[in-house]
Parts: sequence; structure tokens; C-alpha cells
Amino acid sequence: MQARQWCCYTGVASISPTTPINFPFQLVGVSSPAQTVNLTNTGTKALSISSLKVTSPFHESNNCGKSLAAGANCKIEITFKPQNTSNVTGTVTISDSASSKPQVIELSGAGTVVKLTPTKLAFGDQKVGTQSGPQKVTVSNEGTAPLSLTLIYVGGTNWHDFSESNNCPSSLNAQASCTVTVTFDPIKTGTRSAVLGFSDNGGGSPQTVTLTGTGD
Repeated sequence: MQARQWCCYTGVASISPTTPINFPFQLVGVSSPAQTVNLTNTGTKALSISSLKVTSPFHESNNCGKSLAAGANCKIEITFKPQNTSNVTGTVTISDSASSKPQVIELSGAGTVVKLTPTKLAFGDQKVGTQSGPQKVTVSNEGTAPLSLTLIYVGGTNWHDFSESNNCPSSLNAQASCTVTVTFDPIKTGTRSAVLGFSDNGGGSPQTVTLTGTGD
């Protein structure tokens, strides 16, 4: 949480969460789910907002209006629509009466041509020492050139509770896809989590799929 207060201005602007806002890997040409930033006036007088600007390829929508009453807050919804596989940075700049200097929300993101479907696998309850039924992830190359897949792996906190096998080649043709099969074999009780990761040259590497399950 950031809080800034200066003499002789009105309102106190507080931004949450703290920056930067990161979009780790987003399919090229497709808008990401929105991430929300809250702007709160923690002062005792109204906060006047003169402008709220964002740099491309990030986009924003908000319900802040031109004035924020004392104690009130508003939401800024930020999305990312990359045009290529570059790593990019940007800002949301808020000019208001809390200061002569604007509040700045830092943004970062990476475009990718690697499409993972789905992006989460939930295995539910599984008896310790037994193996779940398989669940599948489809890996698609949405680009115009072959995709070099250098590594497919299971990592994260409880990586040893999950296993993967796949039919993916080291070079996946443009507009082609392959399949990764994942199973859950818990070695302890309780909530277990890991990630299925992909190292490649498609931008935003490594891309990941969240894996969860519960050992009984």
C-alpha cells in the first residue's frame, strides 16, 4: 500500500496493490483477464482527478470519475493485449489534487504464441500412494514459425506428487498442437501444488499450468 500526503493539496491518494502489475505470459493478439488496482482517498477532503492515462499495449477502464470523496475508493481495471512476443513495460499515470506529481502504476508483460488449454488442473482428493486418472493439457503454437520446445517439466512446491508424459516434438510447427498428460500421486496428506512448465522460444517462457490436489 502506498500513501502520499503533501501540504496544501486536497485528498490523500493510496494505491493498492503496490506496483508493478505483471502479466507474465499472454497470447499475442488476445486481451488478458483484468487485474485490479484500488485507488483510495484516505484524506479528509475530496480528491480531484484531472486525468488517468495508460500506455499501449496496456488498456484500462475505471469508475473513478473526476472526484473521489474522502474515505472513498475506486477501481482501475488493467488489461494487456500484446502485439508480438516482446517483453514490454508501461504505466498508468494518475494526475490528481493529492500532489503536483502524478501517481504512477508500473506495468510489465510478455507476449507469447504458446497457448495452453487449460491453464489449471485440479485433481481433487486422492488417497496417498495411489495414482489419479490422467488429465490433459493441449499445447498449441499460435505463431507463424516453428516453436522450439526445449523442456517440459513439473516444478514447484510439491513437484514430486505429480507426473507428466507428452507427445510433443522438440519443434512444433506453426498452428500445430501436442498433448501433455498429467497424473497426481500424492506422497503426503493435505493440499499439494505444483506447476507444469514449458521452456521454449515462443515468448513469455516459461509458461506454466497450475496443478493442485489433496492427499487423503
